[in-house]
Amino acid sequence: MPRYIVVHSTAGVTDQEEAVVAARKLARSVPEGCKWINSWLALQRAKMFCEWEAPDTDTLLAALEPVTEVTPVEGIYEVAQVDPAWYEE
Repeated sequence: MPRYIVVHSTAGVTDQEEAVVAARKLARSVPEGCKWINSWLALQRAKMFCEWEAPDTDTLLAALEPVTEVTPVEGIYEVAQVDPAWYEE
């Protein structure tokens, strides 16, 4: 399944607890076929980066609908994992 990084604006989020409230709302509504893997919050830059698996960007955008008012989507990027361990000699 394709993997994505979603970039959110968090300009209205002032601390990690506010991000957690939005995350709980999202976690309760993730549709079948989508999997939220991980997130990184960069409050000093008013950004959040979330890793997802989803069949396509339209399905992913629909899954994100419950939190777009608090953390609007700035971009969705299909990505491929690169593990540093693969390059160890």
